[in-house]
Amino acid sequence: AAVDDCSCRDLGFKGNIYTWQRGNSVSTMVRERLDRFIADDMWCSLFPYSEVIHLPICHSDHVPILLKFSDKFEEKRQGRIFRFEAMWLSSEACGKVVENAWNDNSTMSMKYRVDHVAGKLTDWADKEFRVVKKRIKKAETRLSMLQGGRLDATRLQQCNEVVNEIDVLRRLEESYWHPRARANEMRDGDKNTKYFHHTASQRRARNRIVGLNDKNGVWQSSEAGITKTIAEYFDELFSTAPLIAGMTVAAAALAGRYGIQAWQAYKARPPRPRKFFEGGFQPKMTRREAALVLGIRESAAAEKVKEAHRKVMIANHPDAGGSHYLASKINEAKDMMVGKPKDSGSAF
Repeated sequence: AAVDDCSCRDLGFKGNIYTWQRGNSVSTMVRERLDRFIADDMWCSLFPYSEVIHLPICHSDHVPILLKFSDKFEEKRQGRIFRFEAMWLSSEACGKVVENAWNDNSTMSMKYRVDHVAGKLTDWADKEFRVVKKRIKKAETRLSMLQGGRLDATRLQQCNEVVNEIDVLRRLEESYWHPRARANEMRDGDKNTKYFHHTASQRRARNRIVGLNDKNGVWQSSEAGITKTIAEYFDELFSTAPLIAGMTVAAAALAGRYGIQAWQAYKARPPRPRKFFEGGFQPKMTRREAALVLGIRESAAAEKVKEAHRKVMIANHPDAGGSHYLASKINEAKDMMVGKPKDSGSAF
């Protein structure tokens, strides 16, 4: 009645029908479907592709129930990125795998041979180090099948044996995640695989690039757009003339803008009018160049610009070994980003 009064309905399930069981023998075993997910029509319309999954019972009277919900179909995941794991070096076979894979195609290109080695290493590591995860999956599937059928003394004994096997495998899995978590508080956290997996996942989330501003100030959030923006940035960065060794970021940016020789000639001089700059009339600094000098994005807010200006100025102030000319250009960069105050004096 309460479900009907709230206009809710059962979301259904996948897996075994029973969600609760009690008893240590066939004669005392009782099984029922007690736990379920319910939702109203509005929730169902928001998450039309949701599904409920009954997981195997292990060390509890109740079945763990997993609700997977989304507002769209899950996109197909791309292939796994190759990463060399330090733990592979613990096996003497690792070196042999690399050597054999490298010599398989000695006449092919460098890129092909590297990709071939990566593929062989991945296949070998899956068999050598990821067996535990697959064995857990197989054991859970076997336990689910045993619990889903008619229970007798033999089957109940088999269930207990599989539960013990899962316990051992999960301890091995925990030892896999333990060194990957990189958490100082590890010994103070929960002693389970979920904790280690969560910590490692947090680090992966922090390292994820959600989007970037391209050279035109347009926000790129797609994988293709982000890849293109990064490639264009480094292509432009490494295609410029060599910079002077030991230059600061701001000095390097200005040198790239105005020329190495001109920078060397004028870096120790006080500010001068633009028209007297060596090599002819000096054009006004663009917003993109100003952002490069300050080390911020072109779309940065005024407060961010002022904070960046303060930090760069402190590092490059004449009293700290910088030059008056460089200080003037740092001020010019700030003025380009936020505008020059009418009655302001010099920052130094």
